[in-house]
Amino acid sequence: MIIFRKFLWLVTLPALCFVCTARADKITLSNGRVIEGRVISRDGNRVVVESGGMVSRLSATSVISVEKVAEHINVLQSAEEAFRRRDVVQGVEKLKAALEEGAPRTDAQGVLDRAAPTIKSAIESAREQDKIALRRSLHALVETDLLTTGSLIQTAQNFRTLDDWDTAAELLDRVKPEAIGADPMVRVWAMDFMRVLVRRQLARGDFEGALACVEKIRRIAGDESSPEIPLANLSRAAAARDRHDYALAFEIIAHDLWDKVPEIARNRTIFTIDEMKRWARENRKFGEARAALLPIRRIFPVEVMAAELELVADEVNDRLDHDDPVGAYELAESIPEEHRDARLQKLRNDAFHAEAMKRLGDESDPLALLNHGRWCAENNLLDEAMLIFNRTRENPNLRDVSDEALTNARRERDTKLLEEAQAFMKQGNIAEVTRRTQVILTNPDHGSVLSAEARKLEELATRASRREVEARPYQAEVIFQQAERDYFQQNFEGSLKYVTLILNEYGDTPAAKRATALLPEIVRALELAYLEGKIATLPKLPPKFSFEKVQRTDRLGEEVTRLLESIAGKS
Repeated sequence: MIIFRKFLWLVTLPALCFVCTARADKITLSNGRVIEGRVISRDGNRVVVESGGMVSRLSATSVISVEKVAEHINVLQSAEEAFRRRDVVQGVEKLKAALEEGAPRTDAQGVLDRAAPTIKSAIESAREQDKIALRRSLHALVETDLLTTGSLIQTAQNFRTLDDWDTAAELLDRVKPEAIGADPMVRVWAMDFMRVLVRRQLARGDFEGALACVEKIRRIAGDESSPEIPLANLSRAAAARDRHDYALAFEIIAHDLWDKVPEIARNRTIFTIDEMKRWARENRKFGEARAALLPIRRIFPVEVMAAELELVADEVNDRLDHDDPVGAYELAESIPEEHRDARLQKLRNDAFHAEAMKRLGDESDPLALLNHGRWCAENNLLDEAMLIFNRTRENPNLRDVSDEALTNARRERDTKLLEEAQAFMKQGNIAEVTRRTQVILTNPDHGSVLSAEARKLEELATRASRREVEARPYQAEVIFQQAERDYFQQNFEGSLKYVTLILNEYGDTPAAKRATALLPEIVRALELAYLEGKIATLPKLPPKFSFEKVQRTDRLGEEVTRLLESIAGKS
């Protein structure tokens, strides 16, 4: 027992000496004696010293010199001990305190480098409730500016483990690609991390960030042959589109994507055209939008012609809404008749009618008004023709001819409406059937075949509507059960399809409330699957229920997966 105590004393003595040395200040007295301890306070009259557990108050005149040992030595030792206990939060706090006490940065970096494996292990095994404190502590460590190249990479990995992607990316961005590529293990981790990061950035619309990340992937992979990676150009085009610089977006697609990935270029073109048409309608920028199509006119002539016709039709409609029938008509006439689609031809006729009614509105020339009514009837503006004939019949000289024209126009209109109602009945669209038959029966031609057919059709529609109303809750419930079944089987796209159907077609049923509650869960599952690369695209959500994050998604889909894999092949 005595031998064991002696051995224990010999083992602990160096450590005790180190602690005493670390904490000891040297006070030299006028009589030559030297006291080792800790100076608690010092002023002009006395010096208070703690030594060996005793506190001594010495006269200032008896003290020749005080050699105070830097406090940071103790604090650094405390930090190292905290890290050794896997107490990362306490270790970082002590490390910051040591720096405030004046510890050399190299000493603090040495403590941090030695503690790196322990910090990593502690973070990997941390409980969920402890991760917030760990993230906050690592942020404080970043602010100390102690991180070297090695510790920057290690800290980025720790932030990734804590699901703080943005900070991990920011730290990794401070490291030169050459330094990352020099270590094979770090290189593999960084490439995998940034591939997923590209998907996350694209999913939230950060196209410039995705572009920078792709460029860094290329540099880490050592691919210096060509910076024109298709994904980079896709990101550039998407960034331009996001800024509403559609001309640049189309130029990138035409010059940088078409010859390398033609199918993807076509998909991007269609997506960008749709976005541009919405923007043009909202901002009345129809001419600017048509001019932006110039770079892709040669490559996608069919898509460009269709987009130009739609933009012209939108502008004609806009001019009519803003009481400019002359400008609307001139614009519609600028498109050759053989190129006009049904919508544009209808708008052209509407513009001509609006301009004519401005000229003939004072009824100073009733015969001209009657002739214009006939023109309306011949050009399928039957409602407008009927209004004109009702006005011209007030003139005794034109009553008979107006009545005849009115009867013919009404018969033609009712025939058209009845044909449409019968077609909708076959499709099961009861609402449209009812709407058309009610127009026919508003002023029925009693005894006519058209009115009798319309009445029969309305009765059939009423009975069908009643049956549909009674069956709707049960139909919606069956659909919701299928949606829920697909969700639990992780068929999230199928589940979304059924939920969308309920919200669009059965919004007034009890199942719609449950579908609304299930939708956010489906969205979260789809986003996660998309970011992890398990699904190629994010499906379109019901407009009223779309989430902003998903609405802004650039649905690169399978393109992203393929192109990232092609980059990975070079690494």
